[in-house]
Amino acid sequence: MYTSSLLIALAGLTASAQGSDAPSWSTDYVEARKQATEQGKPLAAVFGTGKDGWTKLAKEGSLGKTAGELLSSKYVCVYLDVDTDEGKRIAKLLEVNGKQGIVISDRSVRWMAFHHEGNLSDQNLTTYLQRYADPNHVVVRTDTNPSATTRTSYYQAPGAAPAPQFGTTMPSFRSSSYCPTCR
Repeated sequence: MYTSSLLIALAGLTASAQGSDAPSWSTDYVEARKQATEQGKPLAAVFGTGKDGWTKLAKEGSLGKTAGELLSSKYVCVYLDVDTDEGKRIAKLLEVNGKQGIVISDRSVRWMAFHHEGNLSDQNLTTYLQRYADPNHVVVRTDTNPSATTRTSYYQAPGAAPAPQFGTTMPSFRSSSYCPTCR
């Protein structure tokens, strides 16, 4: 009796220790944007379907340990289910047309640093997460995964003339004074 209780308790500790690297997923895009701005962290907006659709972002079917640790410690994470009206709306605003994808902002949450539709290998996902978590990384264009559709938006380097804001047709990661979803 006591042995089985001890085993159950230990199994729970092991599961929670393994889950400690998993990111905390917000489902409120507006709130996640505010939180990312306040914390000076990039926003990782992950799109999928169903309750745990974020797991489909990785080709392997679940986030690897390093990717999970990076998302947990270096990003504010929001999961948007594209089967819901709100998820569809945000996906459309961020130009995610498929059932899966990820959009990463810069630290100011004003610029789209990375855009990808579909899933990624754990190695590629980890590489991208490391790149955009680097506080010295300066966003000069929106990057995409090479196998994805080409998407290039260039921004001027810091110190030059002010970088342009996104126009009314691309409200993703704009300053809150321009963002219709952030009011």
